[in-house]
Amino acid sequence: SFPTRRSSDLTGITALDFANGFWNETVDEDGNKILVPIIGIQGGSMISIISETGGGKALPDYTMIPTPTGYRRFDSLKYGDKVFNREGKPVSVVGIYPQGKKEIYEVYFSPMNDTKNVFREARCCIDHLWSVFDEKDNLQTLSLAEMIAPEYNLATIDSDTNLVDLTRPYCIPVNQPVQFEYRKTPVNPWIIGVLLSLGKKIKPQGPLTMVTKDKLLVEKMALLLDAIAEKDPHDDEYQFISNKTKKYIRLSELLRDVPEITTLNYEHSLQIPDLYHYNAINIRLGVLSGLLDTCGNISRFKHKITLSIENVSLMSSIFDLCQSLGFLTIISIKRDGCFIIEIRC
Repeated sequence: SFPTRRSSDLTGITALDFANGFWNETVDEDGNKILVPIIGIQGGSMISIISETGGGKALPDYTMIPTPTGYRRFDSLKYGDKVFNREGKPVSVVGIYPQGKKEIYEVYFSPMNDTKNVFREARCCIDHLWSVFDEKDNLQTLSLAEMIAPEYNLATIDSDTNLVDLTRPYCIPVNQPVQFEYRKTPVNPWIIGVLLSLGKKIKPQGPLTMVTKDKLLVEKMALLLDAIAEKDPHDDEYQFISNKTKKYIRLSELLRDVPEITTLNYEHSLQIPDLYHYNAINIRLGVLSGLLDTCGNISRFKHKITLSIENVSLMSSIFDLCQSLGFLTIISIKRDGCFIIEIRC
C-alpha cells in the first residue's frame, strides 16, 4: 500500500515524514504488524547520484546533496564544488546544465526479494540516467524513459494509482562508505554511542553513573576512560574513578566539548553530534559500535543486525549514519512506538 497523503508533501526527513503519515503497514517475519516509513531523498537521507561522467543527472532543485562540508541544495552547487561519488570519494562538479521546468517522476524502491513494501522514494525527470544491474547482473546505464518504455520493458500502469509497474527487475548499486575528512574528537566515539543509547539510564548530574547488568560494557567503558569502575553494593549502578586524578569522572566534564549531548535528560532532540556524524569512517563506525553494544541485536541465523530506539530524532540520526557507511538500512515501528532499525551489510 502507498501513503494516503500526497507524495509531494514528503520532506525526506524520516521522523517528520513518519509523523505526517507516510508509512506502509506490513507484517514482520514473526507475524507482528509494523509500520514502515516512506523515506524520501531530501534532507536527512544519503543520496547517490549514479551515472557516467557527462551523463544526465536531472534532479529537482530542492534535492539536498551531501558534501564534505555538509548538505547543500542541488541548485546551489557550483563548478568545482565537491560532492561524493558512488565509491564515497569526494569529486568535483565539472559541469552544470540547468534543465528548466520538467515533469518530475517518483521512483519507488524495494529491498531485494521484498517487492511488496516500498522503502525508498526518489524524484527525477524522465531523462535521468541510472546505473542499474539487470536480471543478468550486468551494469548498464539507462534513462528513466528507457526503463519504463513499453518496447524495452513490459511495464503496466495501474489506472487507480497511476503507478508504472516494471516487470523487468532492476537493482541500483549501494553507495560505498562516504569518506568525510578526519577530525579529532574529544571523547572516544564508542563512548558517545554508549551514552546516546543509554540515554535516561545515565544520570546527567554528578559523577558519570551507569546502570547496567552488562559487566563487559562497564569494563570497556572503564578501559577507554582510563578509570576504575566502582559498583554500588546494592544494585547495578557503576561510577568511574579516573586513574589520573583519582576523582570521580563527572559527565559534564567528560562532555564539555560535545555540547549537543551535555545533558542526556532528553525527550525529542537527541541526535549524533555533527563532529561524530560527519567524520572519518572509523569514527562513525565507533559510534555505531557503541550503539550496537548497548541496544543492538545480531541474529546468527537471519543474517541481520537490529537496534531498538525509542527516541525519534536519534532514530533518524542513526539511520543517516548507517546510510553514510554504505549499509542498506530499514526502519520499522512496533505498535508500542519503539523504532527498530535493521542494518543489512
